[in-house]
Amino acid sequence: MKIALFGGTFDPPHTEHAQLLITAQKELTPDILYVVPAGIPPHKIRKVSPSPMRKEMAQLLADAVPGATVYDGELKREGKSYTLLTLREIREKHPEAEIYLLMGADMLLDFPTWYYPKEILSLAKVCVCLRGDEIENGARAKAFFKKRFKTECMVLPFHGKAVSSTLLRCKAAIGLNYDKDTLPNVSTYLKQHNLYRKPWTERLETALSPHRKEHTLGVMLTALSAAKRLGVDEEATFTAAALHDVAKAYPDAFADKIPSQVPGPVKHQYAGAELAKNDLGITDEDVLNAIRYHTSARGGMSTLEKLIYVADMIEPSRDYPCVNKLRKLFYKNFDQCFIACLSHTVKHLKAKKKDIYPLTEDALRYYKKRRKKNEF
Repeated sequence: MKIALFGGTFDPPHTEHAQLLITAQKELTPDILYVVPAGIPPHKIRKVSPSPMRKEMAQLLADAVPGATVYDGELKREGKSYTLLTLREIREKHPEAEIYLLMGADMLLDFPTWYYPKEILSLAKVCVCLRGDEIENGARAKAFFKKRFKTECMVLPFHGKAVSSTLLRCKAAIGLNYDKDTLPNVSTYLKQHNLYRKPWTERLETALSPHRKEHTLGVMLTALSAAKRLGVDEEATFTAAALHDVAKAYPDAFADKIPSQVPGPVKHQYAGAELAKNDLGITDEDVLNAIRYHTSARGGMSTLEKLIYVADMIEPSRDYPCVNKLRKLFYKNFDQCFIACLSHTVKHLKAKKKDIYPLTEDALRYYKKRRKKNEF
């Protein structure tokens, strides 16, 4: 007997989840194909949707893949969800079965941090499935896995599109259509339950132009891709990135709260922070400051502030001569990337003979000084 497991939060499921399961069904020909919604994921730093809803969404995913079925053991179990415990349960029920554990390249790189990874490998064969944006990471992850665990992982011939649950949550929060990114039954479910919409979603739907929404989506995805690595709260990152340009269309709002002699292109950051605080009920000062200084920067920024500043500069739709270099630096050394972004801003404004907000020049001097002292 062959059993294949595909676990995740499924918050929500998307088209590539379904395609991955279909590929596994074809390539592995399992007798049982389990969709396993996690209870309390040990590696997540954000709040997840309630378990009953995620079980229902996992069932919608299973319904779309012939032969797939939901295994809800992790939802029933108290405490954090560990794959090892699920594998032990299944091995006990099916002692002779070949068990395959499906995962993405990002999970494979994190695999050494899992709960007793070597025992997991004694119970199941790891199969990695690559999204369209994970091909390079996949090769690196496979080599890393072999070196670390002295065994090969299987690679399914699946090269999915760059779709993720994070993408769907971001789109829903800022009012972008996500129908093409998920299954029709899941899309209907999300809309029926207003999932992933925020108290401020309706405001963004009217405040942001289509172009601005796409930019905001890019900032959200870029910032969220690094939040965990930098130890930044994911919910705060999500909110700050979504709202950073909320006042882009009306920078002169809350004019009495904007400091004097602020260049026009910078005003919206101050107006946005005031709008978020007074109209949208945002009370987290770190989030408000991330909005307030996302264009100018300042000395003494928090990690969240720096993250939104950098994400705004390097999100995928940005196109200027050194942006790809900055993007590579973002994943290699965030602090160096931040200083490089500041330096680029000042050089660009000087070259264009545009006004430079003193706060930006002060910030650059501040961080260069700290770097010389090895404090940054």
